[in-house]
Amino acid sequence: MFTVNPMPGADCADLVALLEQCEVATIGPRACTPAFSIARSAPVLPTKRVAGTAVTLRIPHADSTALHYLTKLVRPGDVVVIDRCGDDKHAAWGGVITHAMRWRP
Repeated sequence: MFTVNPMPGADCADLVALLEQCEVATIGPRACTPAFSIARSAPVLPTKRVAGTAVTLRIPHADSTALHYLTKLVRPGDVVVIDRCGDDKHAAWGGVITHAMRWRP
């Protein structure tokens, strides 16, 4: 069983456009909790930048039921941030979730 908190409000388009021009290392320590770590943050696509409303999810084990549930809640422009609680053995996001997010109504 998991707890569902209310979805955050959507960010305004002007703020998102401004944030897309910044480096994650510039924004992270100022906008996130003290637990934010830039030591292990690395871009997957170094030439691309993304900004939007952060929708966070903590998955402390291999069960991704909460992530599947989240696919029904996120909106276009939301950025899903997943805390795997130190687990680097199991992928947090794969082909099934990508397909579900791409084709959701």
